[in-house]
Amino acid sequence: MNKMLKTGFYTIIIGLLVGCAPNNSDSFADKKAKMAITGSIVGGVASYNLFSNSAPSTQMIAAYLGGTAGGLLAPDAIQQLLSTEDKRLRKAALFHSLQEGVIGKSSEWESKTSETHGAITSLNQYSDEKGQLCREFSEITIIDNNRIEEERTACLDPTGYWLAE
Repeated sequence: MNKMLKTGFYTIIIGLLVGCAPNNSDSFADKKAKMAITGSIVGGVASYNLFSNSAPSTQMIAAYLGGTAGGLLAPDAIQQLLSTEDKRLRKAALFHSLQEGVIGKSSEWESKTSETHGAITSLNQYSDEKGQLCREFSEITIIDNNRIEEERTACLDPTGYWLAE
């Protein structure tokens, strides 16, 4: 791709990304849609460039697959939909549930500035193949009256940090 065409391409991409940045006045659905579009753009461009030395058909397939993956992964990031204070409250509840929580009992958190709230519940505890303590947990978060549910696993690494998968 010649330099002028490449510059124009990246200018369009930057414009799309700026236009897709969620803001506080967006509805929940708009925020999720913008995050999915942004993930698709970033995933597609990154994959296209990763295969820049490949045949054009390979580059296009890589861009398509990267864009699809980016779009699917972006909306699952509850963290990106929360305020700084809500992120802190959520993290504290998650740590409590993993570190001290009783299996089946929820650690709840609630925003002081909005109606956003959530609960994290440890579901199961086991040791993985490395002998690390792992916990499966569920998370329910309510943002703008929309319920988001996730089930994940976190394992305690040798340095004492919980790493969520």
